[in-house]
Amino acid sequence: MLGTPERLEAIKINVPDWFARDDFQAWLNDKSKGIATWHYKGRPTESSDVFMTFDHGEGSDINDPDLPADIRDAIVQFCVDANMGYGVIWLTNLSDSEEPCYDFASRRVPWIAPDNPHDPGE
Repeated sequence: MLGTPERLEAIKINVPDWFARDDFQAWLNDKSKGIATWHYKGRPTESSDVFMTFDHGEGSDINDPDLPADIRDAIVQFCVDANMGYGVIWLTNLSDSEEPCYDFASRRVPWIAPDNPHDPGE
């Protein structure tokens, strides 16, 4: 018997700087974690996308204690800024792409219109 499908929110965050970090790579390369990724052990590539759940609670994949704390905090803040309660986070490593990168310093979501009430703005 099939379960009932549920539509979820998803947020895609392009963060090549994270994929370049040794501590993030150590986490990504730990296959015992069961990380949802197309990455194969070694140096990350543009195909090393990571998928995780977020739900403001204990069931989130981002609660992994081996995920660098500043990255975990940034993901949580991104979800709060984007007004996401429950969904999927998609981390990409597209350094040579025109895909916008989230500006964590200004907390600016590049693809949200300036007049959108969910945009943290300037």
